Amino acid sequence: MKKQLNMEKLNDADRLKKVMHFLNISGVDLAMELEVSKSTIYQITQGKNNISDMMAEKIVEKFPSISYSFLKRGIGNVSLNFNDSQNQKNLLHSGASKYIDLNIFLEVPERLKNIEKLLTELNKKIDSLEKK
Repeated sequence: MKKQLNMEKLNDADRLKKVMHFLNISGVDLAMELEVSKSTIYQITQGKNNISDMMAEKIVEKFPSISYSFLKRGIGNVSLNFNDSQNQKNLLHSGASKYIDLNIFLEVPERLKNIEKLLTELNKKIDSLEKK
C-alpha cells in the first residue's frame, strides 16, 4: 500500500517520522532494527542531524519497501511497489554507490518536470507563431 504525500517540502526529521509511522515502529524500535543508537534516531527526528547516505541505505536495506528517494529528498511516496523495490535493491547492492553519487538519480524527477515545463512553453510559442 502506497501512502501519497502532499507536495510540501519535508525536512529530514519529518521524512523519518513519516517512515516510522508507515512502518508502525517507534524510534527505539527503529534504532534496534538498524543496530544504531537510540540517540542517532532521536537526533534526526528532532532535526539536529540529517539522514546520511549510509543511514538511508541501512533503512532501505532493512525495509526494502521504503523509498531511498523519499528518505533523502522527500521525492515520491514513502513506500515503493515490488518492482521499484527490487530495482532500488539491485542498484544499492550493485556497488554503484561506491563509484557513483546516487543522489544524482534523485534529481531526475525534478529535471524531467523542468523539461516538461519548457516543452509546454515551447509548444505554446510554436502555436502562436503558426497562427500569424
